[in-house]
Amino acid sequence: MMKLAAGKPTRPYRTTANNLYSPVSGEGETIVEGKSFAWERGDMLVVPSWLNHFHRASKDAVLFRVTDTPTLEKLGFLRDERPAANA
Repeated sequence: MMKLAAGKPTRPYRTTANNLYSPVSGEGETIVEGKSFAWERGDMLVVPSWLNHFHRASKDAVLFRVTDTPTLEKLGFLRDERPAANA
């Protein structure tokens, strides 16, 4: 579960893992490789492997995240990339 404060974007992120996000509450957008996807409760977003993405809530929100990170980690295939906090 990811809690998002309204107006405060998450840091950009990309990983070799696949990510599924389902908003539990609130609304906002996820920007994937520069393209915006609006979401609200009941939607499902799929972010495939190695695509740069971040989230921005327009109202306080909670996203439920499902990922294959544990599998890729055990196989030695997991790779993550996050820019420095001050970048």
